[in-house]
Amino acid sequence: MQAFDAFLGNWRAREPEMEFAEVFCAPSDRARFRWWGVLLNELLESLHAPSEPAVAQARLQWWLAELRGAARQHPVSAMAHECGVGAAPVAEVALAALQLTGEGRAPRTLADAMASMDPLAAAIARAEQQLFDPSVPAPQLQIAASLVARAAFDAGAGRPLGRERMPLDLLARWPLTEPDDASALHRELAVQLLATAGAGASGGVLFRRARTGFDRWRLGRWKAGAPAGRVPPLRALWIAHGAARGAPRP
Repeated sequence: MQAFDAFLGNWRAREPEMEFAEVFCAPSDRARFRWWGVLLNELLESLHAPSEPAVAQARLQWWLAELRGAARQHPVSAMAHECGVGAAPVAEVALAALQLTGEGRAPRTLADAMASMDPLAAAIARAEQQLFDPSVPAPQLQIAASLVARAAFDAGAGRPLGRERMPLDLLARWPLTEPDDASALHRELAVQLLATAGAGASGGVLFRRARTGFDRWRLGRWKAGAPAGRVPPLRALWIAHGAARGAPRP
């Protein structure tokens, strides 16, 4: 458990607002809520954090083998047994992330970027249904938008593999070579993402509704030309409360 807590700390450092959503999670689902957040963060870090595609591929291949294996050694994959999680839905997410590293062409437009994320978004959607509630339709469009937003954040932080997920038409105007490029790219991307996937109520289980709400807050900050930063605690609690009110009741 202590070994897992180190990875839980990594996720909470990256997405601290999700701890507010956990408050509204059914007690029987909290361990699974935490575990899924940690695993998804590890997979997305493996996708964007390395400096070379080959390293990202190697890390995701390792995760795929680990999640498919019977004897899980990593603290995160081992915790799946305690959460009562089977290998199939989460291994599909690792496989989709791995396949994304093999794409040779950068997306030309936001539509292309969203389309490139579709297989990974679909795998995440299926996993969240199986993990939490198969009867709840998963918002694949919002998941794809969330993935693009995370790649943009990583690109702005100087992660080259995050940059590879950015539309070329935006990079042509904001090549991320100057300090102001990231804020300008984020602003233009936020306008497009909110127009594409930001309208209407978000669906899905509590985990996804909360993540979508927090992402929309960040996109709103980017659209206004402000750095996203962390969601303020009171705002995070309000967004999480709204997500819980709209989520299906057990």
